[in-house]
Amino acid sequence: METEYQFNGVDICSKAFMGIYGIGKTRWNNIRNHFFNDDIKKRQNALTGRVGNRTIPFDAVLKILIFIIKFSNINGLPSPGKYKYKLFF
Repeated sequence: METEYQFNGVDICSKAFMGIYGIGKTRWNNIRNHFFNDDIKKRQNALTGRVGNRTIPFDAVLKILIFIIKFSNINGLPSPGKYKYKLFF
């Protein structure tokens, strides 16, 4: 299959096209195959409707936040903006 690549109306090579748009050869092939097989449709994530294996449960997030708050109360971590920096010349 022959493809013409253009940028701002100027014919360019495929390497320049991928460099301008910041994509690699594998990603470009995946996008092209999706277009030829499914026409213009949004690509669907494989985890749609499922929970990923890198997610953190909400209870764990709460425990982390409580730990940080208790630690900062005990050890007196400074608040952002509390101290003003003075420049000495």
